[in-house]
Amino acid sequence: MLVIVGLGNPGNEYKNTYHNVGFIALDAFAKNNNLKFTSKKYNSQVAKGCINGENFMIVKPQTYMNLSGTAVSEIVRKLKLPLSNLLVICDDADLPLGTIRYRKVGSGGTHNGMKNIVERLSATNFARIKIGIGRDDRMPLEHFVLSVISPDNKKILEEKLEKVTDIIFKFIETRGQLEGETIS
Repeated sequence: MLVIVGLGNPGNEYKNTYHNVGFIALDAFAKNNNLKFTSKKYNSQVAKGCINGENFMIVKPQTYMNLSGTAVSEIVRKLKLPLSNLLVICDDADLPLGTIRYRKVGSGGTHNGMKNIVERLSATNFARIKIGIGRDDRMPLEHFVLSVISPDNKKILEEKLEKVTDIIFKFIETRGQLEGETIS
């Protein structure tokens, strides 16, 4: 079983915010693969699928961003999931808008959700896709990430979602053994 986690905050007030880019990416992947988030378990919304004989779950934690590690660590523990079978998708304000970065290992960086996952797992050796959202220097970062994505930026991010869904598909296709680093 492979587990792909998209980070975000639950609730309509956060639906189209920069911090919910992980949820938005999973929604695009789900739509492209006719998947529905039909169950709630592991403090998350969950959809299950199978591609080329490989079973996987896509997961949207409902614990709020800064406590994402609660849901992710529960999944890892209950499924006895090897960390090589875990992929986490999140926004990254340190990357320029629309930049996509895939890595097999790394720190939590400045992202509180990723830092919480790293802390709860006591590990950094799981794959991640970071989606650049840039910054708006006219406001504090915590306000920017919770602001609604501007129409121009939304268009840029939507164009990049195809690249993200490709990486997710390759991660599943290679059974979590996708190598290298991708930046686009």
